[in-house]
Amino acid sequence: MMTIGYKYATVAADGDTFKKACNEAVTELSQKGGVPVRCVFFGKPKDKKEYLAELEIIEEALDNAFGERKPVFSYVSQEPFGAKVAIEAHYINGDASLRYETVDGTDYIVAETADCKHLFVGGLRGDIDTALSEQCALLFAKAEKLLHAEGMTPGNIVRQWNYIEEITGFVGEFQNYQVFNDARTKFYGKAEWPDGYPAATGIGAGICGVVVDFNAVKGAAEVTPLDNALQVPAHDYSQNVLIGAEDEVLKSRTTPKFERGKVVVSDGGALGYISGTASIRGEESVGLGNIEEQTKVTMENIDYLMSLRNIADCGSVSVLEVPKYALLRVYVKRENDMEWVSRYMRENHPETALVFLNTDVCRDELLIEIEGVALYEMKCNNKKQ
Repeated sequence: MMTIGYKYATVAADGDTFKKACNEAVTELSQKGGVPVRCVFFGKPKDKKEYLAELEIIEEALDNAFGERKPVFSYVSQEPFGAKVAIEAHYINGDASLRYETVDGTDYIVAETADCKHLFVGGLRGDIDTALSEQCALLFAKAEKLLHAEGMTPGNIVRQWNYIEEITGFVGEFQNYQVFNDARTKFYGKAEWPDGYPAATGIGAGICGVVVDFNAVKGAAEVTPLDNALQVPAHDYSQNVLIGAEDEVLKSRTTPKFERGKVVVSDGGALGYISGTASIRGEESVGLGNIEEQTKVTMENIDYLMSLRNIADCGSVSVLEVPKYALLRVYVKRENDMEWVSRYMRENHPETALVFLNTDVCRDELLIEIEGVALYEMKCNNKKQ
């Protein structure tokens, strides 16, 4: 049987220029072995012109390092801790065949086995000089075309990353995050969701407009959406925690359409996607003003979410071993909190690939958000056909 495994790595570099740091980081990444299918680059461009120029630098560096086996990539305007450039790399291991495809100028990668198809899409954007709603409409139209080309629908998306410039800012009466959520709701309304919404992150960013990445799966996979008894599902939030004017078409403020997490079992491998998680209990923020409490509450939420007990309670039929955090991405709002958070996370998760980013999160009072991937060994392989 063909198998799929997963690996994650992070690298960072400093330097006099973005190009020098980028080339150094990509070179280091290319020497780690294996073929990455996704790379997320983090930096701090000063304006739109610089952002677009740095996008070209990234693409050239990846072309030089990987050629035709270049990973999909995105560039997110978030400042990495202690570096000019940071890269988070996602790998597929095993004997799956890889296809490198392009639709309407957008590259994507497909990993295929006899039983399952895995789709990797990165860096979907609109025109960053247009309104946020127009950017969202264009990038989701691109997503729909890519999915259609592979015989998929939005309902096959299992993990999505959403980077939103000035996420808590307003244009008139409309909050940027709410505008994005309304656009996502319209896109998701075109599909059925028998396995729940994707695991997802909606996070703030600097100059980059809106950028979306996603993974999708189709075939003989067991896909389990994860709730967290400590938190209200985001898609069930009340209007009390949604901000801004109502969408003129939907006539409401729509909820963020994602699950707290998702476990995907396919082709002999198992992983858990951890959605962007913060210091929220029920639907209310806790630990206000206290970075230490918010960090600890956030990790308590994640530990419970990815526990074997919770996965079984949420309906998974696979018998898994205790998870290991392969990757944790840590978003910190206040720059002066970065050093404490970095030290705390490295001390408590020394074997995990970590990246620390200074950026805004989806609520004004939240100081930290954490997402990631948990890997599981399987005691047996009961797959849903």
